[in-house]
Amino acid sequence: MRSRNIVNFVFIVVSSVVLAASVGLALDLLSGSSLLIPQFLSVIGGEISDDVDPTQNHVPVTTRKKYDNIQYRCNHTGIDTSGTNIKYAITSLLVDGGPYVKGAIALGRSLSKQHYNNKDEVTMVLMILETTELSSGERFLLDRAGWNLCIVPLIEPKDVSVVFERFRKAFTKFVLFSWTEFERIVYLDADTLVFGDISEMFDSSTSQYIPRKDVGADGTGLISDFMACHDYESGHTIEEFNSGVFSLKPNSDRFVDFLHQIKTRSDYRLDTADQGLLRDIYSKLGYTVLPLSYNGPLGMYMFEREKWKEEEEKNKGFRVIHYTEVKPFNLEPNAREWEWEPMKLWTAASTSTAIVIMSTGKYGKLMLKKQVEALGSFWNTSETVDIFIWTDNKQFIEEEGLSNGSVAAAFSHAQQGWPKDTSSRPSVFLTQKNLFKLYTYIYTIDADLLPKKEITKDVLGDLVGMKHPMQSFLSPDKWDFERRPESQAYIPVGEGQTYYQGCFYGGKSERVIQLWEEVSRAVDKDEANGISAKWDEESHLNKFFLNNPPTLSVDASYGDPTQGSKFRGIIEHLDKSNYGGHASFHKQAN
Repeated sequence: MRSRNIVNFVFIVVSSVVLAASVGLALDLLSGSSLLIPQFLSVIGGEISDDVDPTQNHVPVTTRKKYDNIQYRCNHTGIDTSGTNIKYAITSLLVDGGPYVKGAIALGRSLSKQHYNNKDEVTMVLMILETTELSSGERFLLDRAGWNLCIVPLIEPKDVSVVFERFRKAFTKFVLFSWTEFERIVYLDADTLVFGDISEMFDSSTSQYIPRKDVGADGTGLISDFMACHDYESGHTIEEFNSGVFSLKPNSDRFVDFLHQIKTRSDYRLDTADQGLLRDIYSKLGYTVLPLSYNGPLGMYMFEREKWKEEEEKNKGFRVIHYTEVKPFNLEPNAREWEWEPMKLWTAASTSTAIVIMSTGKYGKLMLKKQVEALGSFWNTSETVDIFIWTDNKQFIEEEGLSNGSVAAAFSHAQQGWPKDTSSRPSVFLTQKNLFKLYTYIYTIDADLLPKKEITKDVLGDLVGMKHPMQSFLSPDKWDFERRPESQAYIPVGEGQTYYQGCFYGGKSERVIQLWEEVSRAVDKDEANGISAKWDEESHLNKFFLNNPPTLSVDASYGDPTQGSKFRGIIEHLDKSNYGGHASFHKQAN
């Protein structure tokens, strides 16, 4: 488990002050602050969601361990910084909340897919501007994506009024020059995705792939200190670089010099903000030009499709795609741009599924480990699949090491007894509403379901229900809907064309949350009137589906009632007859 201590970056304070004095630089280089002291944020051990009960115990988990001993020149934190192998950092920047948070999550996931979240020599650091507000759910998913979160202060130019508003805060990325604890830093904008190996950006001197095309007359011996790709503007490539992707060698003297230039100069292309200043600086110092495969501009795909294909073939694919011009996280769901190949790549990289389970009592003891392992092996609906469990056996999860894989979080939840254990599920799951709405899809499955075959994208839909197997041998008037008018789950005879099982359902996150909210309200009203629906949550689920028909109805293969039945058995129910029968699993409520 990651330490909860706050880790401070202490940036070259002494050298900054000395150098500042030598050039007559006042200590107000930064608005309102003379020192740069970003802070590492730990989301592990804090609350996941804004509306979670603070008394509720849970175990957020992470697969990353190595950053516990990174040396950030912060001996006062109590973290053992000895023996670390980390030399490089991959970074990005969030200057505010909103859509770019989705971009940073997707970028982190794409980096983690390339295993940069667990390489011995590399750490991933997401800079978050000190004024940026993130929800607990957003912080959790950023951490889950592989990022270490770091608060940084704002760096602004001499005259902010002449810089495009959306670029004004981008000067903050200059802070990277002061991170001298790293040999090299790679920076990626939050609207980029990584699709290949970028390790050569850490050291081009031994590279067999990066051409040594160097620019600048005054940078002898320093040329590899900064590397970037040529930019793409107005439908063509230009002989200047784009600052959305670059690699730098930190240097504390340059950091102070660059801060001085930010605060005193206005003789560069102010419309391009930090990029304009960096271009001017490195046109004199010199820099290494990287192949366009390290910063593939979406604009080229939009305006010169053939050239995009040529670059793609020449470089054997783009290692980084930069979503210039059109941001996928700002697109409407029915936008035509989703048909573009780069947007399809974004969809694949950003799609996520949350699997939600309540596993208490005998279910947890018999099924939990098998179920988690099977879900990890067979549930392949998206690149990111996270499991959330409510259980009274949290210690078992830790002891069995289940938190080291696809289990994102486990919450302590006492067994309440039948039927409360099933009827209360929607209201319990809603305690993490602010977290779950950040996922693309949510699926709820019973604790006694065990995947046996691959679960693919075929099961994805806007709203998904699973048909009950009794439909194959009973007429509709015999289906087991709640027929009492006094219940909120009431469905009159003659209505209801499909009966759905409550053990498996899901869909887009907003639709599942709507389902939970309506079912929860209906259960509460029934309880207030002293009524329990015939099949508890399942009865209310069928009433919801009557009014909100599923866009996809799957058969009982996803909840095969018995082994060897006529269904395909993609997911099978536990045969409880071997474990004392159905009743032995249901402690009765008081």
